[in-house]
Amino acid sequence: MKTNLFKAILNFMSLTLFFLILSGSAFCQNPSFKVLVVASADPDHDPMIKKAKPFLEKMGEENNFEVFYTRDASLINDENLAQYQVFVQMHLAPFDMTPQQQKALEKFISQGKGWVGIHAAGLTGTQFKGPDAPYWMWFQKLMGDIIYSPHPKKQTGAILIEDRTHPVTRNLPQSFRFYDEWYEFNRSPRPNVHVLATADETSYKQEIPMGDHPMIWINPHYDRAVYIGIGHDTTACTDPNFTILMRDAILWAASPSDGSGKFKALVLTERGGQHENFVVAALDWLGKLAAEKNFEMKVINHANDINEEMLSQYKVVIQLNYPPYTWNDTAKAAFVKYIEEGRGGWVGFHHATLLGEFDGYQMWDWFSGFMGGIRFQNYIAATASAKVYVEDKNHPVMMGVSPSFIVEGDEWYTFNKDPRPNVHVLASVDESSYNPPSDIKMGDHPVVWINENKKARNVYFLMGHDPALLKNNDFTRMVSNAIFWASGK
Repeated sequence: MKTNLFKAILNFMSLTLFFLILSGSAFCQNPSFKVLVVASADPDHDPMIKKAKPFLEKMGEENNFEVFYTRDASLINDENLAQYQVFVQMHLAPFDMTPQQQKALEKFISQGKGWVGIHAAGLTGTQFKGPDAPYWMWFQKLMGDIIYSPHPKKQTGAILIEDRTHPVTRNLPQSFRFYDEWYEFNRSPRPNVHVLATADETSYKQEIPMGDHPMIWINPHYDRAVYIGIGHDTTACTDPNFTILMRDAILWAASPSDGSGKFKALVLTERGGQHENFVVAALDWLGKLAAEKNFEMKVINHANDINEEMLSQYKVVIQLNYPPYTWNDTAKAAFVKYIEEGRGGWVGFHHATLLGEFDGYQMWDWFSGFMGGIRFQNYIAATASAKVYVEDKNHPVMMGVSPSFIVEGDEWYTFNKDPRPNVHVLASVDESSYNPPSDIKMGDHPVVWINENKKARNVYFLMGHDPALLKNNDFTRMVSNAIFWASGK
């Protein structure tokens, strides 16, 4: 009797275990995306390449993505790359790819797919190319238009995290020690990229000091491209900070994208009147930028066309001199929700701060708060040229912009108070540089700012009166950067 009971219990336990296993496999998640890692065949990197394979495969298992790890660069082709959301260039130098492989990777990145370049992926420069091989200038531009130069011997130094809000670096400590081969370049890539972390040159001995020495950065002109300059030594695979960095870089590179790099911009324009010439020139410039950078734009000429359904289609709203009045209640409510909930970004120009009682309309108090709690006060009606100084050179909007530049013939609005206490100022105008001189001044006079109290990425440009602005390289660079930054690209 006892034997039969014992057998019955064993049978029950076996069946239970079987169904648990079956159930577990049924609910096992499929990998959320696939990563292709192409590693260098160079013997110099062999120890790290071999150790990185299990390191990255384990990372994939723990974070629900599939890793295919290879040293076969022939797999860099259009057909094979189509399977993957992220390409990790693991010490594979750009010159170790054939022109056909280079073109395939260029297409992959330009389509909005993710790219993570590690250490020797940054070996740019014509010194590496063969006598008959074409130089891959596109890749040099992707890297921030820099050229690799000799590096010091491996040693311990410090990484300083510069942007602790970015998904790639937000889980890292403010600084950490790291044993590596500290790459140097002919210059800092900062003017052309958004820097996430730098090398502390006081913490180790350089070959040729760079001064400003970025080590981790993204290129905002591509959806998901990040370069990580460290990672030569095998100790990286057991370093907890490098593990976090690699994990978050891959997850960010795989972040949702429509696969084409495209997004839609809604352009709200003020037509007619004294700003017509600027608006016409700006629309022409925006059209060319959209064609070149692969985004779509829709132009509307009245705010009352705006509603929640319309705004849901757009990653960014460009308020091209349209004033903050004449909006109906539906448009106002939709726009407030769009900004407050971070449903998209906003780039505004000039007349967008015409805040007060105009043409029989009351001031829109919410918009005044959005712009820093200001009210329009006066302007230089005769226009004046002036020098603008960049205050936050590290912000993505100011990437590649000169430290100071001249703006010709603008109206230079003044307000009842300085918006600075309520906004983050990116640039200001030197009122002593007005030409011709003017008594219409504010003292501290911000001209480009963002409101970090709103979830939506937003940028306001006080300039926007004369069409000559669209021939000013610093102005157009700021605006281009602002559109991509505000849209989340």
